[in-house]
Amino acid sequence: ADVVVQNSIDVNTVCSPEYGVYILDGQIFIATGTTLTLLPGTVVKLKFNSGIFVDGRIVADSLGTSTPIVFTSYDDDEYGGDTNQNATSTLPSDRNWLGITFNPGSDSHFNNVVFKYSGQSTIGVSNYSGLSVNSSKLAIRNSFISTNGRHGIVNIKGEVSVSNSVIENNIFGVYAESVTTHLENNVIRNNTVEGVHAGI
Repeated sequence: ADVVVQNSIDVNTVCSPEYGVYILDGQIFIATGTTLTLLPGTVVKLKFNSGIFVDGRIVADSLGTSTPIVFTSYDDDEYGGDTNQNATSTLPSDRNWLGITFNPGSDSHFNNVVFKYSGQSTIGVSNYSGLSVNSSKLAIRNSFISTNGRHGIVNIKGEVSVSNSVIENNIFGVYAESVTTHLENNVIRNNTVEGVHAGI
C-alpha cells in the first residue's frame, strides 16, 4: 500500500521504499529543527497544487545504489508504477506540482536524486521553479533535474552547489541571483532560454 501525506512534518521522519510510494497531497511544511530523511529508492509523487516547503532539512542520499530517490508528478508512471491507476490517460508534464522551496536558514542535501515535472506557479522566489533556494543551503550531487516549469534551480541569496548532475529540459537550467552558486562537472542541456543565468 502507498502512503498519503497531507500534514506538515514537525518530528524527524524517515521515508523508506518498503512502505510503497509516498503521495503528497497539499502543501507540506518541514518545521525548523526537523529532518526529513529519504532512504535509497524512495519515490515521492506530488499532486497538483502540492509542494514541499523546507524550514528544517531534507536529506535524500542514495549514493552507491542503483535506485535513486525520486520526486515527481502523481501522473508519472515511470517511477513507482501506475499510482493514479489510470494507465496512460494522464501523462506527466512540467508544472504538474509546485516544487520544493528551501526557506531561510534551511540546509539540505541531495545525492542520486531524480527531480521532475514541477514548477507550477506559486508566489515569490519559487514562481514556476523546481528547486527554490531562498537564503538557505542546498547541495546536489549525482542527480537528474528535468522538465520543470521555468527554472530547474533558482538561487536567491542562498548557497547552492551542484556537481556531477544533469539539468535539462527546463527554461532556465540554473537561475542564480547569488554569488554562492557553485557548479562543477555537470551536463546542462536543452534548456530553452539559458542553461545558466547569472542575475547577480
